[in-house]
Amino acid sequence: MFFPSIRGRDLAIRAQVQIPRENRVQLVFRVDDDANYIGGFYRLADGKSHFGFIKTEGGKWRTLKGVSIQDSAFGDDEFVEFRFAVIGNLLTIHANGRKMIELWDATHEGKAGSPAIQVSQPGSRLKDIEVKVLKE
Repeated sequence: MFFPSIRGRDLAIRAQVQIPRENRVQLVFRVDDDANYIGGFYRLADGKSHFGFIKTEGGKWRTLKGVSIQDSAFGDDEFVEFRFAVIGNLLTIHANGRKMIELWDATHEGKAGSPAIQVSQPGSRLKDIEVKVLKE
């Protein structure tokens, strides 16, 4: 799901997500077709959740940083508030209001982009999607 009519240099994307095991939801700050920041929330089969950042540039994908946690705090059938923000050069991911991971990266510094949402496989549910433009 891509929202090209919404543009900004600093954006925050928030959604309530229900993600089955072995599936993921990615919130995207899209600068161009091949220039993006991606904040991912992955539910793994081993009972862990993984949060991480990917960037794309020049047609190449690169994992920037990730962290895995035991996700007993996230029930399999419950919705989790997932938030990805790009503010200046700071990227952050929050789950249920708790900061999970952050990273500084200047690759797309000063460039405006649009938000998008990606789901890897059928089964994930999203609701209450909200985008905030913090700086145009």
